[in-house]
Amino acid sequence: MIRLLALLLTAAPLLAATPPDPLAPKSSAADALTSPLAAVTHLTGDPASAARFYGTAMGMNRLDFRMDAGFARAMGLRGRPLVMRFTRPVDGVAVDVVAVDSDGPNARPAWQARLPGVLGLGFPSAGNEALDARVRATGFASNAGLTSITLPCGEGCSYRVGEVHYRAPDGVLALGIDRGSMKPVGVIDVDAGVGGPAYASIVVSDAGQAKRLLGEVLGFELRRETELETSGPSGGLGLPRGTRFAFQQWYAPGAVSGYVIVMAYRGGGGLPGVAKLGPPTRGIALLSVATRDLDAIAARATAAGMRTEAKAYAKPAIGPVRALWLRTADGFPIEVYRADPEAD
Repeated sequence: MIRLLALLLTAAPLLAATPPDPLAPKSSAADALTSPLAAVTHLTGDPASAARFYGTAMGMNRLDFRMDAGFARAMGLRGRPLVMRFTRPVDGVAVDVVAVDSDGPNARPAWQARLPGVLGLGFPSAGNEALDARVRATGFASNAGLTSITLPCGEGCSYRVGEVHYRAPDGVLALGIDRGSMKPVGVIDVDAGVGGPAYASIVVSDAGQAKRLLGEVLGFELRRETELETSGPSGGLGLPRGTRFAFQQWYAPGAVSGYVIVMAYRGGGGLPGVAKLGPPTRGIALLSVATRDLDAIAARATAAGMRTEAKAYAKPAIGPVRALWLRTADGFPIEVYRADPEAD
């Protein structure tokens, strides 16, 4: 007994040193009306570079499809373009890469973080030094090398997260996220040292509208809401020192990955969009979640005063679906879909 007590006393400081995880689920997946973030669509003017980034640098698996003509029309694209779908074997958000004209509009030229729309994707990392060597070997540059950010985890509690921001094609930022002793934001492949995308981050001009869309309509739960301030242009976002922004993290109930980060700049820190958000503009053009009840989503959207766009088409790797497109205040589309068993 004395020996056991001594062991417990020795271990106590180590146990106390691990902060509570603010991103742990607050409810059960049984409460979820929608899935976690299922896929993002990346429209690219350089499909070879995009394939090299997701496939070689980030170690994702590729499967090719031809886009359904109806889906292509909904996306404002011609014909039935090739869809390169990148996934991880266990989990992670799928990335559907589709080639568009290289001289077409780009939602985020020069990786400008102050513009509205999806800023980037976050990848769980087992160690950013090794990830950095891997990604740089494939020819992709980092915005600022290895950086870190301090995040709150409760009253008087904080923890540090290692970050590295890569310049993926078409103005997309890809972050390696190393949470140290905290649980990773997604499953990490042991051999690659990195997992599939765990989240998408989106810049909005109206955080309140985004909160209604994600919370009241989709039923996501808000696990973190805070305000952050940049340390200067040497940081991963390349923003002036003291730039402040609201920061929210939204999860489907019960989910541990596939979440959405919302950022809204304070004090005029944001910029107006330079191109129409969503397809056929280059960059991340669509976020997609599945639902078990599309009618419930429509009713919630109406109650929240939001317009919906009803669509029907076939999705890569899924088949025929019925879908509703919802939009942020800046016009970025979020697709909510349900498999349609009655379709041919």
